[in-house]
Amino acid sequence: MTGPILIFLGPTLAVDAARRHLDATYLPPCRMGDVFRALETHRPRAIGIVDGYFEATPAVWHKEILYALSQGVAVFGASSMGALRAAELHPFGMEGVGAIFEAFAHGDLTDDDEVAVAHAEAAAGYDLASDPMVNLRRGLDLAKGASVIAEDDRTRIVAALKALPYPQRSWQAIWAGAGGLAQARLRALRDFVETTDCDLKAQDARALLDRIAEWDGAGRAAPKADHFDFEPTLFWEELMRLNRPEEATGGDGGQRLLDHVRVSPGREAALSGALLHHLVTDAVRRLGVTVPDDRVVLARFRRKRGLTSPAALGTWMADNRIDQAGCLDLARYEAQVRALLQRTMPSLGPDVAAALRVAGTYPAAEAGARRTETHLARAGIDDPGPDHVDALEPVLADYQRRTGPVHTDLDTHAAELGFGSTRHFLRALIGAHLAAESEEADDDTPARQHA
Repeated sequence: MTGPILIFLGPTLAVDAARRHLDATYLPPCRMGDVFRALETHRPRAIGIVDGYFEATPAVWHKEILYALSQGVAVFGASSMGALRAAELHPFGMEGVGAIFEAFAHGDLTDDDEVAVAHAEAAAGYDLASDPMVNLRRGLDLAKGASVIAEDDRTRIVAALKALPYPQRSWQAIWAGAGGLAQARLRALRDFVETTDCDLKAQDARALLDRIAEWDGAGRAAPKADHFDFEPTLFWEELMRLNRPEEATGGDGGQRLLDHVRVSPGREAALSGALLHHLVTDAVRRLGVTVPDDRVVLARFRRKRGLTSPAALGTWMADNRIDQAGCLDLARYEAQVRALLQRTMPSLGPDVAAALRVAGTYPAAEAGARRTETHLARAGIDDPGPDHVDALEPVLADYQRRTGPVHTDLDTHAAELGFGSTRHFLRALIGAHLAAESEEADDDTPARQHA
């Protein structure tokens, strides 16, 4: 991997201070989808997680980190959310750094709220409104080690702080009486804390940055992720779909377009088509459906729309606000639909009937099928074929006039429609053609009689 190093960092350490340890791309605290999105956008060689959101928004998924590891991206964690995820995922190759990680990995700490803090947004510099429990423990441990407080004092204060919701935990809460420390010891503790570095989260964050710098300078060893197989579940595929950079917003004006479609005539067809696109994309991933050469599917896509000249294609792409890569994706999608139809056609009978009923066209389609069957029976034709028509070309021309141009050879066209053979396709086509001719002849008879 040769991409950048990404660090998810927020209230634990200022970015300016972090840059003194590691030259990297610094991102805000991560939440669900951010690690995957960063992989897609930046193609990093390493990711460091310090801070992450939770509670008000879903936290970063373990699956995102496992995916990064499976792609050969080294992932490090420390201090806060990074320490939690590293403690859970270090058997799979994520590297944890620092005392907080070690405490969670060894079971000395088990509660997620040990690293939680209340803080302002990025625009306000992530100003802290509380102190994390791990920092409070650190300061109390150091004070006990320096004989500023006794062990029972430390135990009592810790219990009082743990009884508070994490946004209310702070040194100020201790100064206000949490733990019931005697005034003399309280003053001594306050003097000690104000002159001692008790910020264990910041210490671990700096250690993480130093470790990544060391890793980067020592050859960038790949993560030890060869002892697990990444399994792309349906939930993972949905997360990928929602968080791909070009899909998360639907491109420029995506939300605006979606809102317009949902309140406009024709929305049913548009939203049904969007659902089909989603389901097809999902099925293609799960079933491993392959399509022909890109040049073939793109040429067919262009012929279907009359985009045979570069100028016509350029105008179409401009009108649809899409580039050549997006155009090719659409061509592949159409090819994938054809491939899925070909694969599933033998079992689609009930689904076709249901779709016709929903569309209100079942009676007409059923009547047409019965007319064909009745005409062939009256004509004594069991197996309609080319011998029953004067020439095949007019039949095919009439077929394309009614259903649209055929953009492939006849064998491929028949296969894409799920017919077992071209002979089967022609039998259905010629049977319908003969029935239509007979019906037209019957319609003309009264007119001639009354002329």
